[in-house]
Amino acid sequence: MGTASDSKKATRLFRVLKVLALLALLCGLLLYLVVILPFWGIPFNHSRHGLVPLTPPWALECWLWEDDVNMAARVDELLEGYAKYDLPVRTILIDSPWSYRYNDFKVDEARYPEPEKYFHHLKEQGYRVVLWMTCMVNSHSKDTRIPNSFRFFNQARSKGYLAGNGYQWRWWKGRGGFIGYSNPDAMQWWHGLQKEVLDWGVDGWKLDGCDPFFSGKICGIPAPFNRAHSGWMTTRQYMDHYARDEYQHGLTRNPEFAVLFRALDQPWSHPEGKSQFTLWHPETHPKPEQTTLAVDSGPSLKLEFSGRRELHILRIHSQSKPAHVMLDGAALAEHDSWQFDPAHHRLIIKTREYAQGRYEIQSQ
Repeated sequence: MGTASDSKKATRLFRVLKVLALLALLCGLLLYLVVILPFWGIPFNHSRHGLVPLTPPWALECWLWEDDVNMAARVDELLEGYAKYDLPVRTILIDSPWSYRYNDFKVDEARYPEPEKYFHHLKEQGYRVVLWMTCMVNSHSKDTRIPNSFRFFNQARSKGYLAGNGYQWRWWKGRGGFIGYSNPDAMQWWHGLQKEVLDWGVDGWKLDGCDPFFSGKICGIPAPFNRAHSGWMTTRQYMDHYARDEYQHGLTRNPEFAVLFRALDQPWSHPEGKSQFTLWHPETHPKPEQTTLAVDSGPSLKLEFSGRRELHILRIHSQSKPAHVMLDGAALAEHDSWQFDPAHHRLIIKTREYAQGRYEIQSQ
């Protein structure tokens, strides 16, 4: 009796283990199909581990980020203040809203009067100009001059320029569809919209993070892939198209073109960052390969930059408040940068000297 009972227990245990193993296999398969493949691209991500492009020197100098008033007058006011207090600024980052709709690339002249003349004036003064953009073609935009833009959206959808047959996603600036980067006709239309500002000498894009939203629906449930002109495309593939294609097109207009990312690098989402074309981002969290060097600017300050020279990732830290190389216009509304303590000022100056190759940073 004892032997038969033990045999039954062993059989039941074996069946339970089989069920648990099957459940573990199914959970692993689900994890791979829902997270690892569509967001990380494993194992089809070898192209993302090659050499990265060199960042143009101008992108390593100080940036002014005006994202508070979003008016030309405010940009001019800040530039005058920086010049008065001898704080170096090379690049003007004009954030949203600057266009009439997202993303038609037409400058809102109520915010930036005579934009062609204004941009040329900034360039003549030696400034670089970077504009905010996303991959969305909106049917509704929250804070632009033209909030309802269904005709603009439908023009793109009806011609097949949007991924997923015009599938729309609600994001923080409204609602719209994803431009189809694998569709040559869509790219010709998209680049045509960008042509005017690129002709005016825009030096780069801030590619804001709508690309991780790329998805479709299965039985009403969001799924991290959708149909594109080239076939089924995962979120990871779309993210790489967004990064690489915008960068590559920019290079055809300007050999020193650069793109800026608000990269997501949490381990559960995008541990490798955006792509190998993430040129420079002062807000990116430090990666394991980064080297931290002390700078003679006070015990609470340090400068971090990537150990891989090709990446040129710069970020400045302070114990009390971040003081990034990209000077935040939103923060300036309450606390002008030239009112920072002398240690902040010295660190910004030293960062500029490093970027220009005139200052050798030494570990303390």
